[in-house]
Amino acid sequence: MKSKDRYRRLPSFSFLIMMVMVGLLVLFIAILSALSFTETQAGLIHSSELARNTSQQHLSDSLHLVSRGLRLFELTYDKDLYQAFISFLSAYEESGAEPARINLETVRQSFPAGIANNTDLYIINSDGVVISTTYPQDRGLDFSQWPEVFSDITGIRLNDTFRSDRAVIGFTPEQIIRKFAYHPTPDHRYLLELSVKVDEYSAERAEFSVVSVGESIARRYPDIRSVALYDAMFRHHTGTGGPAPDENPDTDRYVREAFATRGTIDVEDPVNASLQRYTFVDLGGEETVS
Repeated sequence: MKSKDRYRRLPSFSFLIMMVMVGLLVLFIAILSALSFTETQAGLIHSSELARNTSQQHLSDSLHLVSRGLRLFELTYDKDLYQAFISFLSAYEESGAEPARINLETVRQSFPAGIANNTDLYIINSDGVVISTTYPQDRGLDFSQWPEVFSDITGIRLNDTFRSDRAVIGFTPEQIIRKFAYHPTPDHRYLLELSVKVDEYSAERAEFSVVSVGESIARRYPDIRSVALYDAMFRHHTGTGGPAPDENPDTDRYVREAFATRGTIDVEDPVNASLQRYTFVDLGGEETVS
């Protein structure tokens, strides 16, 4: 009697077959789910990377467009600046190649009327230090702290031609926009520099600027939290010229590395589940310094 009861409690062969089929079905569904998850994850990663690359290319193209437009406007100053260097170079020759003997204020008054009252003069030595200027705040400024800029101005000093630079924000708290130009002395011991204040169309420049481009890109692409722009002197550019908000403490190092390698650096931020991308955009070409 007990033996029969035991055999009765054993599962039937058909039940075992059904359980095997259910197990295989569950396994099949699990494999399909895993494959689907992997495929979906890869698709999302690809879409995210595509969106980042698209927004980066859009930013680069927009910056180039704005830069070229501003460059055309800034070229209107070049004729007067070139003429001003004639007086500056004459004063250097008359001083016996001794900067200390040059009265920079007198030289400035001989400049073309269009820029005489808005121009400052600088004399930079071979070490990249401003040794004489009509703009006291920049006296002693050392360009060697910015390797790329120092390399550029050294190349200009050792050459023989007039070089016009971009209109950029200076180093003082006033955040004055200035157009810069350079000319080496005949003996190549010094670099003469001029800066003219760019006051005209300041409102229009504010609308048509690299800062406005960055703000526009951040608004257009929802995946972008913010866009920060830095120049060759590693200065952060905002509408007010203030510091970058919530900066990564290593930002300065990454910015310098991006300029040095002229490439792109990606930094994962697991705390905020985000990616910080530092990418170099060449807006100046060989004809500019800043």
